[in-house]
Amino acid sequence: MQLDVTSPFEKLQEKMKEAVGKYGRIDVYVANAGYVQYAPIEEADHEKDLIKQMATNTFGATNILRAVMPYWREQKSGFLLVNSSYMSWWSTRPGVGSYAASKAALDPTFAAETAALGFIKVLTVHPGHFSTDVTNPRRYEFPKKSLNYQQLSDFYADYVPNQMHGKQPGDVGMGAKVMIDLVKCEGGATGKELPPSIPLGTDAFELVKEETEKYLKMLHEWEKVIRSTDVVEGSSAWATG
Repeated sequence: MQLDVTSPFEKLQEKMKEAVGKYGRIDVYVANAGYVQYAPIEEADHEKDLIKQMATNTFGATNILRAVMPYWREQKSGFLLVNSSYMSWWSTRPGVGSYAASKAALDPTFAAETAALGFIKVLTVHPGHFSTDVTNPRRYEFPKKSLNYQQLSDFYADYVPNQMHGKQPGDVGMGAKVMIDLVKCEGGATGKELPPSIPLGTDAFELVKEETEKYLKMLHEWEKVIRSTDVVEGSSAWATG
């Protein structure tokens, strides 16, 4: 079956009905469709770089979820696997702001909203760099001229096709196997309670570890300032320090 995630919601509903008619049920929804649009936030085109990015990576994913949910409620089971990106939460890489925002929008909120149902499982994976077609330079329009970020534009125009595409450290087959194991609680996931989210790949692991340590360091250094905003007990005034 072919599916365009940016199709109108009614079309997506028809596709879900077709899928159930063909396969009997829908057990797992992998929110995987997406692409990366490189553009500095200041110079990003509203329609091409922002709206189109969100339409595919965010609205498409949530609309399919809305179309799937009635079947999950009826069969009392369902698994949402969100294939996000470590860049959405953990990276400060310039030039991918619209992509990071579109992926970060698929946060753990749905898991909290459906927790009371007891039959919906949600897992977000944050893959590092895997050798997929997502970095194929034919998929992008790199800005040839930039008013203020020419060095950044030149970097991506060279880095993605010449240094990144086809040279990513992650093995696609192994990544897919681990995701299946996580969904089925097999392999390395046997007997373990799934976390809300998990990075995949050594590069993702190292980045998450580094950024977590930096954040904990910030909390320690700025704890007094952070806590100074609480209301003083016994007073109606706001704390000022």
